Amino acid sequence: QRYVAERDIIFYVYKYLLKKKTKKDAEYLVKQCRANICKDYDLELIRVTNSIRDSYKISNEIRSRSIIYVKN
Repeated sequence: QRYVAERDIIFYVYKYLLKKKTKKDAEYLVKQCRANICKDYDLELIRVTNSIRDSYKISNEIRSRSIIYVKN
């Protein structure tokens, strides 16, 4: 299993969400993701990170499934 630092995931997600949503919405969603409150938000992390891997030069070793396993 490939582990990714939480701060890296949050960074990628936040940068992506700023393109899609208002800053307030992006900050709220990132906080929900960080808190691991809802599985829907975990899926959002997986989907978003997978779709923007190339844009932010995320390692190909970090697949969408990897985002489930987050180290603080």
